Amino acid sequence: MLQEERKNYVLTRLETQPSITVKELSDTFQMSEVTVRKILVQMEKEGLLKRSWGGAVRITNAAYEAPYSDKESRCLEEKRAIAKAAYDSIKDGETIYIDCGTTSFELIRLVVAGKKRLHVCTNAFNNLAELRKAPGIQAIMIGGELRPAIYSCVGPLAIQMLKMLVFDRAFVTGDHFSLEHGFSVSRLSDAEVKAAVFAAAKRKYIIMDSTKYGDDSMSIIATPSDGYTLITDWQLPEEVCHGFEKRGTRVVLAQAVE
Repeated sequence: MLQEERKNYVLTRLETQPSITVKELSDTFQMSEVTVRKILVQMEKEGLLKRSWGGAVRITNAAYEAPYSDKESRCLEEKRAIAKAAYDSIKDGETIYIDCGTTSFELIRLVVAGKKRLHVCTNAFNNLAELRKAPGIQAIMIGGELRPAIYSCVGPLAIQMLKMLVFDRAFVTGDHFSLEHGFSVSRLSDAEVKAAVFAAAKRKYIIMDSTKYGDDSMSIIATPSDGYTLITDWQLPEEVCHGFEKRGTRVVLAQAVE
């Protein structure tokens, strides 16, 4: 395989998935990981991709947001592991907030099947529809401007409602995260709601799978600082975990669900 063919292969893969690992490319190209890294370094210099720990991620527009339907089947094993780790932190009788998003929906499913006597608040109408299956849970819907692409509500009305509430724990999702800028989403209106959620929460959790690491979206929702717990999957490199913890963010690596 020629060098140009290898580059095209990498770019084609990144069109269908958000990231690719050095090990995967090493196995495919039948070459050392050192050589693969050199190829990725060159591609980054050419502006074709962005290198991440252990591989590379595609370059996306900072304002780009994939619709919910495109994300449902991605990294499902990792999302379920993250949801299980988040679920295990919840105590019966607590008041919790669960954000919109595909990882959040996996958490909602566990809550519905398990713990009772919870007060669950959400701004996602698919979450609310799932919560109706658990009559023992008191559900609160945050209303506002409808964002149909991600099944949620945002805007001033949502923020005003959140100012009236206090949560024992809040589980919030995002589009990307990095050591340089923290946790981010593509829309300012979404970031404002998440900020209001964190302001109302005693314990703050960010739940994102590791493929979202290494890039940034337009609107920052939290910086790597004291008071946040990042729950991600087992594939986030150890060096990155240490980097977040040095900055004050606790990291929980969820393991694959058997």
